[in-house]
Amino acid sequence: MHLYQSPTVAISEVQDLLKLKYDPANNLIKSLVELDILQEVTGSSRNRVFMFGDYVNTFGK
Repeated sequence: MHLYQSPTVAISEVQDLLKLKYDPANNLIKSLVELDILQEVTGSSRNRVFMFGDYVNTFGK
């Protein structure tokens, strides 16, 4: 539900929202990236931000 309200997310947000430590939150994000549900949009290795691209793209660019 959170991604529909805010279609970008960082690992720290996932940690806070789901009360997870870093590794499980990172693994969840990694799985969602592998399933093409999220895309990394910063191009950085730290402080990465991920976007729920298909949802955002339904509204045009």
